[in-house]
Amino acid sequence: MKEFTGRHMLIIMLTGFGIVIAVNFTMAYLASASWTGLVAKNGYVASIDFAREKAAQRQAEALGWDIAVTEERGRVSFTVESGGEPVYLSAVDGTVEELITGENKVPLGFTRVAGGRYRADSLIPAGERVVRIHMRKDGDELTWRTPFNVLGTD
Repeated sequence: MKEFTGRHMLIIMLTGFGIVIAVNFTMAYLASASWTGLVAKNGYVASIDFAREKAAQRQAEALGWDIAVTEERGRVSFTVESGGEPVYLSAVDGTVEELITGENKVPLGFTRVAGGRYRADSLIPAGERVVRIHMRKDGDELTWRTPFNVLGTD
C-alpha cells in the first residue's frame, strides 16, 4: 500500500471543493432560469396594495356584496351578488396591468351580460396580470383587485 502524502490530500480537497462549487453553480443557474425571485418591485407599495385589498374586502362585506372574478382564455368576467340576488351596478370600468411591475396599464371596459354578471369588452394579454375593477352603485364605490396568470386567449 502506498504512503498517504500531501499530494493525495490536495487532490481530495480540490475534488471535494470542486464538487461543492459545481453543485452550487448548477443550483444557482437552475434557480435563476426558472424564476426571477422577484415577488414585488417595491415592498412598501406591495404592503399598501395589500392594505387596500383588505379594505376593499371589508367594504364589500359591509355592503353585503359577494364578488367573484374569473378569467377564461383571456376574458375576464365577474359577478356581484347580495344575499343571492344580483347587484346592478351603475358604472363599471377597470384596468389591466403587469402583475409585478405594474407596467403596460390598459383600460378595460365591462358590459353587463346577465343579472349581476359583467364581462370584459376585450381580451387581456397572456402573462401574469392584475385586473382592477372599479364598481359604483348608489354613491358607493369599490375597487376590486384580482391577479391572474393568463395562459392564452381565444
